[in-house]
Amino acid sequence: MNPELKDIIEYAYVNSFCLTAKNGVNLNTISEDIIKYLVKYEFRVLSISIDGATNETYQIYRRGGNFNRVINNIKKINYYKKKYKIKFPEPIWQFVIFGHNEHELPLAKEMAEKLDMKFVSKFNWDPSYSPVKDKEFIKKESGYGVASREEFRRKYKKEHKL
Repeated sequence: MNPELKDIIEYAYVNSFCLTAKNGVNLNTISEDIIKYLVKYEFRVLSISIDGATNETYQIYRRGGNFNRVINNIKKINYYKKKYKIKFPEPIWQFVIFGHNEHELPLAKEMAEKLDMKFVSKFNWDPSYSPVKDKEFIKKESGYGVASREEFRRKYKKEHKL
């Protein structure tokens, strides 16, 4: 992590810049100080890559990651938001759909709601890696009515870029 991250976050806030991280952050190694800064200096959006609803499933793709640590860090963010009476950052649970985690989509959505997070599912870039098993289930649970990037492209006439 950039050793000047706290200074960058504070500088952006003081100078009225809005910072976001929408490409999927990993909250495995974030420090308590950075969590406080994200809240105190109103970092706007955190899209958090959480590809599972249990540690066992999460670790299949996020090797070396710890699902429970990520969830605890989200809870810390929520704690500081309440403490400082600030609505930012807005957390997003970003769930990349794979065959090994598709069964956890409903549980992940439920957990996201309890953590006051928006839930966004994404389709895997490489359908040959852990391909989805139940396409009808994915069509229903993804929120898009499709089960792959290709189906998304055909249905919506655009690329799946979230």
